[in-house]
Amino acid sequence: MDACLLTLLNPEWVTAAFSALLAITTIFYVVFTWRLWHETKNSAHAAKVAAEAAKSTAEATRIAADAAKLSADIAAEMHRPMIEVTKVEFGRPPSAPPNFNLLMAGTLDLQITFKNYGSVSALNIEVDIQAGPKDRTRNRMPKSGIELGPGSECPISLSVSIPPEDLTRIQNGEIYRVQITCTYATPNSKKGYRYETERVLSRHDYSFAAETNRTTPLTT
Repeated sequence: MDACLLTLLNPEWVTAAFSALLAITTIFYVVFTWRLWHETKNSAHAAKVAAEAAKSTAEATRIAADAAKLSADIAAEMHRPMIEVTKVEFGRPPSAPPNFNLLMAGTLDLQITFKNYGSVSALNIEVDIQAGPKDRTRNRMPKSGIELGPGSECPISLSVSIPPEDLTRIQNGEIYRVQITCTYATPNSKKGYRYETERVLSRHDYSFAAETNRTTPLTT
């Protein structure tokens, strides 16, 4: 038999050849697996980047929508009527001396001035004024049907009585207050507002200081 054929048929040579083939196959498999893992990792990263980009785009869209809504709300709030009380005071009798105690007059003219600080007219204005000691109200005057254009003022007078027993209570520290509630609507009647303020009388100079002053939208 030929020497070459004998060599090929040698078991050791066959084992070596098989081992070499197995090694090459293993290397090929490892390289293939590594490349497959690498490509899978790249694909996963690309998918993550795409998802984050989509999330960022959605968040940017939401922020833009919120900003647009806020801008529209601010514009709407600026373009509306805005009623507030500018003055609350007791009217002095024409012949009263400078040191005259207004509360001793018994009956006084309470003067309240409303002003529309808004850019459009206030319609369907209804006013409710209550004046008296804090734990009881002796004087009340509801008034309706008022309209105020932008920058316009509306004075309202209420004749209030202060009986001797109330005068004593006030002099002893009882709080004398004026509660004012005003509701009004926009020209298109799509929205209404309620303005509320409470003014407290100072026994030193008979002026009224604001305790509360707020405006809230009415539910339609």
